[in-house]
Amino acid sequence: MVFCLCVVYIRESESLEELINNPAKFNVSKATVFSNTDLASEEIEAFFHQIAASLPSILKLLRNTGTRAPLVPDYDFTAFRTYPLYYTNEQLGIASIIDFTFLTEKLSAGVFHAISNSIRTEDNKDWHTFSGFWGEVFDEYVNDRLRALFPLFAQRFYSNPFLDRANEEAFDSVIDYGDSLVVMPELARI
Repeated sequence: MVFCLCVVYIRESESLEELINNPAKFNVSKATVFSNTDLASEEIEAFFHQIAASLPSILKLLRNTGTRAPLVPDYDFTAFRTYPLYYTNEQLGIASIIDFTFLTEKLSAGVFHAISNSIRTEDNKDWHTFSGFWGEVFDEYVNDRLRALFPLFAQRFYSNPFLDRANEEAFDSVIDYGDSLVVMPELARI
């Protein structure tokens, strides 16, 4: 769902002049943004509960700084990272973006942390399984992006190469620059 919102904002940002002249284009209606999906209203409400808050709620979070980390208030963006959207009306039906960077951060690292925090305990086998699986997902994502830059026919990018004799994965990936190699070791080995 966060990805859908990012697409909406990316599409709207194609004309910066139009955004400046019509700031309402930053607004997202909960009733319409997912209207062409099969999502239940409860799912949409739960989603917006995670990424949007009323201005009084955000102000309350901003005033209650100092409880997490000793940051100068000018540098504590926790409230904006937690809620990258704010509601523009009292009915909580329309939200607008605070900063696109915070929304994209919620899309990337936020998804991992939301799942991880919901299952994380030291003795929880599911958390260890999830963290290992997430590493594999990230590995596949990076390799997919590198494959797009270095197509197979170029024979410059190798994902998950194995050692000949040991039948063991040597690296997550390798880029061949002719006279040098760029290797990306498995993070678990570092």
